[in-house]
Formats: sequence, structure tokens, C-alpha cells
Amino acid sequence: MYNPTPPTLPFSVPLRTLSSTIKIVNFWQKAEMYSTQFLPLIVHHLKLCGIINCLPFEFDVNSKQLILTKSFRKIRIFQFQCILTVIYCIVLLFHLCFSGTLTTLQKFQGLPFFLIYILLLCCRWNVSLNISPIQAVNSFLKFERELLPDAVNMKKSFEVQIMTLFLYLAQFSIFIIPVGTFCLLTLQPCTPPFLLSMSGKCANIHWAKEPYLMGVVLFETWMSLHILHSGATWIFYAVFVGIVSILNYFQVLTRRLEESLTISENQNCMRMYRCIQLLEKSFNGFLMVRTIPAMVAFIPTLQIVSQYVCITMHDEIEMPGFLVFPLMLIDSVMVNIMVFTLASWVNNISTKFLHKLDKKIAGLRGTRKSNLRKEQVACCVLKIKFGSNFIDSGTPLVIQNFCLTQTMSLILIRYRNGRIGLE
Repeated sequence: MYNPTPPTLPFSVPLRTLSSTIKIVNFWQKAEMYSTQFLPLIVHHLKLCGIINCLPFEFDVNSKQLILTKSFRKIRIFQFQCILTVIYCIVLLFHLCFSGTLTTLQKFQGLPFFLIYILLLCCRWNVSLNISPIQAVNSFLKFERELLPDAVNMKKSFEVQIMTLFLYLAQFSIFIIPVGTFCLLTLQPCTPPFLLSMSGKCANIHWAKEPYLMGVVLFETWMSLHILHSGATWIFYAVFVGIVSILNYFQVLTRRLEESLTISENQNCMRMYRCIQLLEKSFNGFLMVRTIPAMVAFIPTLQIVSQYVCITMHDEIEMPGFLVFPLMLIDSVMVNIMVFTLASWVNNISTKFLHKLDKKIAGLRGTRKSNLRKEQVACCVLKIKFGSNFIDSGTPLVIQNFCLTQTMSLILIRYRNGRIGLE
């Protein structure tokens, strides 16, 4: 019924052809590769997801690719979790918007959790078992296996070091947030937007007298656990790692272009650029539809609300439950500044490469120069897209300006309302 093997990637044929014509032994010695730097992390993550059955995919040791799991039981559990998450988010949304028992401040306190859940729901939703997510990852693995077989013992670039540290922080976050949720609900059962806050008697709960209510807390913790682990997979290992991998391919390609002297060597560089361009098309084909638009829409909002809660409500939320909010703030700021900046570099570095290639071609001599020029004109710059737009160098600054402006506006509104209340 299910085919566990992903179909052939659209650029597999030209990659095989190029792998026999391009000299790669010294060409990629400094490349940072997905398969050597980040593959162990995603394999470990998939094993954890397999324990709670929150992903229908697994890593196949023989083919060294991600495949659809052969377990019918895991697939059904994953589909059930997706549908349950939709119902759960609808219930939380109605509670935040239409509940008459929640104050405005309580709604702001519950909004960060809802934003995280709805963002990760957009990223994890895959009831139809579309293999586009694993194709995005397998594209990098196949690209490196067929064109970079001799690249080993590679030195880590600054971008890879920063992204690796951030991935460890993010992995830590998706464990701590469920734990923090459990602690928060145990200490403050009325914490919105969770289910217990819908009860008018939540403030009078005594766990010793009503132990059955602990089942609701465990249910909330389980929901948080599988939503975070499943939804974060493609944000971490498709978006974050994919962007860094493309940047590192360009670093080495640019170095190779500077060393190229003949038309054939420059033509090989151009062909490699076109292969990276095909990789970018596969990357955007999956992410531009839902994942990156959801990130651009919800993560800045999460930063605004988290900043507001940390600044104005730090003395109203009991520890250690309060620590969840600074952690959300740090993660959202890192994505808005670091990840979106790296994403904008993809466009910048491809533009610079084509400009350098144009200068190189202008200085060459030979009968094939005109053909090389035509190939260069046909190449277009790379972009990390969301919908019909793309992330450029100004996107991170625009996002931060928007987040800080809106946060200050909310703080001033609260301060003004407080002054009016005192008067």
C-alpha cells in the first residue's frame, strides 16, 4: 500500500553525468556537507520521534536516505496525531478568543503556546503521506553522494558552527517546553490556553483530592511533546541545515572559480552552479508553500508576545514555569536574526558569484567563449522563497523593527491603561 522508497530526484541524471566530468578530489576539500555534519543529528532525532510515533519517516541504513516507514501502525498513529492536533488547536483558539473568563493579560500569557502549536501544525501536517519533506533532505544527501564522494575530514565554517550550536539549543527547547508545560500546569492549573483553564474551579484544584485531573496535565504534556518533535523536524533539518549547506557549497564554488583559468574549468564551475540551482528548486518546492510562510508569519509574532510577557509579567508567573517564556524568546530572536540573515545570504552570494563569473568570461579567449556567455546569461540568482516573495538582505531588519515597535506599543498601552485605572 505504501512505497517506502522515494522516487528518483529530478536532477539525478545530470548529477551522474557531471560526476564523471568534474574533478572533485580537491574541488570540495573544504566543503561542509549535510551528510557528514548534520546527518547524525537528524538520525538521532528520527529515533526519538520513532519512540513517540510522531513521524511516518525513518532513516534507511542501506540506501542512506530517509524513507517512508514500513510500519502501518506508526503511520496510523501519526495521522491520528495530526487530526488530534487540529482539533486541539481549534479548541485553544476558541478559548483564547471567546472565553469570558480570561483577562487580556492571561490571553497574552497563553498566546505564545498557541503560536508555537499552530506554527508546528503547519509544518507537520501530512495526513496524505506526501514524501516532499524527505525529498528535500534526500536531495542534499544525493547531491553530496554523487558529486562529493571524496570530501572527508572537512573543516567547519563559521556558519556551520553557529548553526550546530543553535540546533543543540533548539533540540534542548523542544524537550524543555513540554517539561515546562507540565511544571506550569502543576503549579498553576489555570494557566491559559490549556484545557484546565477552561474550568471555573481550576484555582481550587488539589492534586491529592483530585488525582484524576493529573491525566489532563499528562495529556497536555504529551500533546506538546509530539507536536514539537514532529513539526520542528523540517524547520531544523530542511530549512536551517539546507540554507547553511547551500552557503557552504557556494564558498567552495567561488574559490574554485577564482582558481579557474581555462574555458573548460569555468564551464565546470557553471555546471556546478546549475546543479546547486536545481537543488535550490527542490528545496523551495517543498518549503515555499507552507513551512517558510508559516515561519515568516508566526515567529515574529511569537517574539513580540514573548517579549511582552517577559517584560510585563515576570513577577506574575511562578518559577520554574516562567522560564519557558525566555526560552521561547531566545529561540524566536535567533530565527528572526540569524536564520533569516543566512537565508538572505543565499541570494547575495549567488548574485556575487554570477558577477564574478561574468568578469571571468570577459577575460577569456577561445571559440567556446560565446557559448559560455549564453550559459551564464541563462543562469538566474538563487532565492529562499515564501509564496511569491523571497528573503532578501533587508528582511531580518524589517522583522526586528516590526517586533520591537509592536512590543513597545503593547507596553505603552498597558502602562497607559494602568495609569487610567489608578486615576
